[in-house]
Amino acid sequence: MRFTLSWLKEFLDTETNLESLCKRLTDLGVEVEKLVDRSSELEPFITAEITAIRKHPEADKLNLCTVNYGSGSDEIVCGASNVRIGLKVVLAPLGTLIPASNIVIERRKIRGIESVGMLCSAEELGLTAHSDGIIELPLNTKIGEKLLIAYPEISDPLIEVEITPNRSDLLGVYGIARDLAASDMGTLKQLTIPTIKESSKNNINVIVESKDCSLFITRYFANISNSDSDEKTQRLLRAIGETPLSSAVDVTNYMNYSFARPMHVYDADKIVGTLRVKTLGEADEFLGLDGKKHQLQAGDLVICDDDKICSIAGILGGESTKCTEETKNILLESAVFDPITIAKTARRLGLDTRSKYVFERGVDSSFAVPAIDIASEMIMRLCGGEASEKKIVSTSTLDPVKILFDISKVEKIAGISPPHKDILNILKKLGFEASEANGTLEFTAPLWRHDIELVQDLVEEVARIYGFENIQSKEITNISFYQDGMGLRNKMLTEARMVLASSGYNELITWSFMPSNLAKKFGLHEESLLIANPISEDLDIMRQSIVPNLLTAVQKNNARSLDNLSFFEIGPIYGSKFSNLQTEVISAISSGQAVTRSVYKDARNFDFFDAKLSAINLLEIFGIIETDVEFSNEEMPKYYHPGKSASIKIKDQIIGYAGELHPSILMLMKITKPTVALEIFIDKIPKNHKQIIKSSISEYQPVSRDFAFILDKNVHADSILRGIKSLDDHIIRSVKIFDVYEGENLGENKKSIAITVLMQSDYATLAEKDITNLSDSIISYISEKLGGKIRSA
Repeated sequence: MRFTLSWLKEFLDTETNLESLCKRLTDLGVEVEKLVDRSSELEPFITAEITAIRKHPEADKLNLCTVNYGSGSDEIVCGASNVRIGLKVVLAPLGTLIPASNIVIERRKIRGIESVGMLCSAEELGLTAHSDGIIELPLNTKIGEKLLIAYPEISDPLIEVEITPNRSDLLGVYGIARDLAASDMGTLKQLTIPTIKESSKNNINVIVESKDCSLFITRYFANISNSDSDEKTQRLLRAIGETPLSSAVDVTNYMNYSFARPMHVYDADKIVGTLRVKTLGEADEFLGLDGKKHQLQAGDLVICDDDKICSIAGILGGESTKCTEETKNILLESAVFDPITIAKTARRLGLDTRSKYVFERGVDSSFAVPAIDIASEMIMRLCGGEASEKKIVSTSTLDPVKILFDISKVEKIAGISPPHKDILNILKKLGFEASEANGTLEFTAPLWRHDIELVQDLVEEVARIYGFENIQSKEITNISFYQDGMGLRNKMLTEARMVLASSGYNELITWSFMPSNLAKKFGLHEESLLIANPISEDLDIMRQSIVPNLLTAVQKNNARSLDNLSFFEIGPIYGSKFSNLQTEVISAISSGQAVTRSVYKDARNFDFFDAKLSAINLLEIFGIIETDVEFSNEEMPKYYHPGKSASIKIKDQIIGYAGELHPSILMLMKITKPTVALEIFIDKIPKNHKQIIKSSISEYQPVSRDFAFILDKNVHADSILRGIKSLDDHIIRSVKIFDVYEGENLGENKKSIAITVLMQSDYATLAEKDITNLSDSIISYISEKLGGKIRSA
């Protein structure tokens, strides 16, 4: 949303400086994104008059102009075609920096003739994008004055603000002025609703056939002159980037930006028969004012006559009823359309017009009638002609929101205690009407405030105007962050992020949506999760796993020749199998090489064991030790490799999955590198609040011992790791396999597994006898429980 300071001052009587206004806007929740104040760069320019002209002796297209600037005169070389004696001009004296070209004016010769200064065009001053000659000031301009003194409006500061979606009332300059006035930045000027002399007939009948249009108002104007609008209106529109078109159209744009009141004007002579507001029953083609053909569908809201579609309601007018300089009779429209209908149609058509932007956020239905009178007065002043009576078609009315408000809630909720009279004054200035019922105040919200529903909304309004910066900070005491268990959970998730990040994973945050066609290929599609109004056509279903989203990220990186990747995300997934239709999950994915080739080691691809190790490390954070975990190939999702993946179980309950992804899925995603995934369902992890997250490392020396055992081939590595860890989980910190070997010299159906056991105590340095005793226990366990023996060579 952009506007100039002078536009704001049309509605706000204020002497507050620009910097203070902008700061206050940001404090009110209207963030000022950009401020363009050109007064400093235009300050050196002065007004002057051309008193004599002679041809340049060495150039046919150049003139030598004698220029009087009040305190003297100089001869200046000028190539503009519109120079003439008596013309009042803008002079850039020596030393002036030209804004558009960033050139400093110096005394220099042009084709052998010295030129002192420069006569400027609007383009050179940065006032317009293009100009055909130098600026022609009015004949009554006093010469020798600073340009900013003679014409202060040319340095009108431009303010650009960010409006949150709930504050559609601030999409008009008047709404911004109202907020500033409520916060004592000035006085809001009261609008005068003109009385229109109705001297012609409105012979165009209007029928509203759709519930998506609650109000439709028209007024007919006869015998107008639709030429250029006045300089003031054109200047305001140009300042915010709008191109002036014609008087009638410029008036509707002025109303849109001034009051957040979209309006439309039709060439009445091009309307055939009755004008209808209706929902299309079948697809049709429409040529818009943007010069493009748009394919409309059944269900789109349109305005049509007996012959054609005249406009897409609330979004875009049609070429067929366009107003031009030849237009003599017009029909002005002021309406209220359903925001959701407007948003859906505009999004599908890819149209992002100003009218759509306002309508989809909600307009003030109470201002539709006054607005057409204000616009009518402007049209008759700029275009002349005769106005008809208003025709109003109303299909429904919007009842204002009424809220019982105990003023003491302001202090309880916001922590501030302004005097009651100040609270009432703030809400009154914002347009709220107060009445008393049984000793309790009842406030009626104005119809332009679609975001007001609750007592808390009123408190927020008071706090916003009173000033959030005036709320005193207080120290919070005697509150334990972890007292309800949620603090511990959040800390665990933070630790999980740290563990994954330190393991080489990068965190992603992806959409909670995914394409339904992709979900089907992953075996995840569930009809109940289809989104009725998706933000994009290819994100039409709630995700039931984060793996497809992470895999899509891998695919996009592979397309840019980035192959060795590890990503993770912690977030919700959705489905009927979860309580409340959603659960939180830790998902991770690794693709390519876990170890890249170097002179010291060979390359190694990611495999099941990488995913398994990450799962074990994560579960330890939640108080689950490795011996509590079982890996099984039961009940695996179809997108995992059936022979190289496993479900993660605790006490026979599946809490997640880990392993390689199915080759068919990788082929579908055009991923050629080995890829493994990990999923842990946080809500299914058994609660274990005795587990304390370690924030320190043992001070005592760790010791590692390597073992090699010969075992039967059918002995699972998991039973070795879990069994050894269970011997003393306080001392044995980790058990890792570093080699698996099979050969004829070992015997039939035998294999050799080599492991490293890391031992460390939190209380003392391990003595040799402690290490020996624990090593003997490991060998005994393998022998007695798993039928293995120590390998000697």
